[in-house]
Formats: sequence, structure tokens, C-alpha cells
Amino acid sequence: MKTCTQCKKSFPLDNFYFSTPRAVYYSYCKPCSLKNRAGYCAKNTEKIALSDHKYANSEKGFVTQTISAIFQRYKIKSRKKKWKPECTREEIYAELMLYIQDHGRMCEYCTQPWTYSRPVIGTRGQGPRKRGPQIFTNFSIDRLDSTETYRVRKPTHNTSNLVFCCIGCNNRKNQVSLADIDNIKRVWRERNEVE
Repeated sequence: MKTCTQCKKSFPLDNFYFSTPRAVYYSYCKPCSLKNRAGYCAKNTEKIALSDHKYANSEKGFVTQTISAIFQRYKIKSRKKKWKPECTREEIYAELMLYIQDHGRMCEYCTQPWTYSRPVIGTRGQGPRKRGPQIFTNFSIDRLDSTETYRVRKPTHNTSNLVFCCIGCNNRKNQVSLADIDNIKRVWRERNEVE
């Protein structure tokens, strides 16, 4: 049991947040901590917006949000087909780090460097439409085969379906499947052989 220094009530330890770096439980219980956090957020909206913007424009923040979006999209209620990933956030991040180690921070399709830029401040939690126009050089994650879900290399399947690319290439490829690409190439070859 531990007594909250704010409300002076005693609670079991699982009612207090644990600080991993310091290896101690916080002084305030969870309800008091949440109330304090809400009060702080209400008084410091500009400061929090600037802090969020700075994080969203950093490599770690941008990549983390991009990976998280993969796991949030399949939960949204809509008629569009949603792809539930067959991997974890950590596995995607690890595969990205291996890709960067081998190829740098370059789009796998166009081999141009990708960016991490969200120009509009204070749009966290308001969806992509509120963030302003897309920056086509920004980092993105595509599915190589658009008929399959997000998947990393594992002993059960030796191929990854992830492509680390820029938003522009991801948008251009969109829902084009590998079979569609084969068909387009076949038609192109046939027409060029005739001419």
C-alpha cells in the first residue's frame, strides 16, 4: 500500500505509475496524476503543440508515427479492405534499421533520400487531412504485394512484404499488384517488339 501525497488516500501499488529510469513509484495515484496532466495540458496548449511538432519532425518521431499508423488503420471502421499486420511494431522497426544500415535513408523505389517533415503545428490527433498538403519526399512504408498484408522475414516465410519508400512512390504505386505490373510490362514488351 502507498499513500497519495495529493488526495491522501491509500492504494495498492498498481494504482501508481512506475518510473523505470528511477525505479520508484510516483507520489501521486493514477487518478490524481491524470487530473494533474489534464490541467497542465489545458494551461500549456502552445508549449505541448510545439513539443509535439518538434517530435513529429524528428526521425524517431516520424518513423514511430508512421509505423503506428499501420496498426491503427485496420481498426478504423470503413468499407475499405484493411490489412492487419502479421508482425509487431518492433519487428518493423528492426527491419527498417537493417534497411538503413544497408541502403541508407533512401526510397527503395526511386533511390532518392526521404524526409521527415510535418509543416503544420498543433495537429496531433486530428488526422492526416489537418496536417496540410502531403510532402511527397516524406518517409512511408508500402506493401510490395498489395494483395498481402504487412509482413517481415520470419522462419515461416522467407520474404518480407515491406518496402521503405517515399510517400510519392507509395501513392503512385497505390493498389497496383505484382500481377498488374507483370501485365503492364508484357504489354509494353509486345508493343515495342512490333514497332
